[in-house]
Amino acid sequence: MKKRLLLILPMLLFTLVSNAQDHVWDFGNDTTNWPVNPGYNSSSPATTTIDGLTLISGGSAIGAISAASNTAFSDGFTNVNMMTVQVATGAPLPTKRGLSFPVDGPCTVKLWVYTSSTNRRASISDGTTELAFYLSASPSPYKTILTAYYTGGPGTIYVYTNNTMNFAKLSVQTGLGIDDIKADALPVFYTNDNQVFVSNVKSNTTVSIYSITGALVKTIKTSNDTSFELRTGLWIAKVKSEEGEKTVKLVVK
Repeated sequence: MKKRLLLILPMLLFTLVSNAQDHVWDFGNDTTNWPVNPGYNSSSPATTTIDGLTLISGGSAIGAISAASNTAFSDGFTNVNMMTVQVATGAPLPTKRGLSFPVDGPCTVKLWVYTSSTNRRASISDGTTELAFYLSASPSPYKTILTAYYTGGPGTIYVYTNNTMNFAKLSVQTGLGIDDIKADALPVFYTNDNQVFVSNVKSNTTVSIYSITGALVKTIKTSNDTSFELRTGLWIAKVKSEEGEKTVKLVVK
């Protein structure tokens, strides 16, 4: 019995430690932590931390909570209220109008976000690299569940926008959720001169190409392996298929 208990105890400790970073910030329904308010505006200190989430104000208001007028997200989540976030300063390491939280290691971050107009961008970064972004585009409604995968060690995750947008919920979960995103089944990109090749296409797939400033420059819809041309430069490719979605950087020489 003692041996069995000794074996079980380390397993329990490992589970507790490995899941320590798991958290959900429900801006839309948790009125205890996120009551209706005009936002946080502080220059000294320049941050406010609520339930483990840091709001970076830098002397500018951030995080106003107000009543929402919004339909359900694709996963069925609905929100009564919303957090409004304005354009950040200093991305991908925002010094004004951004959110941040610490992580222990590899994790999946999700943001339930929506807005009222096109060409508005919500981003998730590790302070150095933009891990994922959502750029609102027609048709409406302009909303999504933005997902980012962080593969590094202990660090800090940042969430910010390039214009006024609304956040309904934010979550972090230990691990990369490989079973959910079916990474091995997603299309693969490679370049040769100014040709971009897309392989491993297994279903109806949409490839969206963005400039590094976030402008949509090309959209390709296909159900087979394909290729297309791009000018020399650095591009962002976002692929969405029945197997999942991912965002990659393309270097065209």
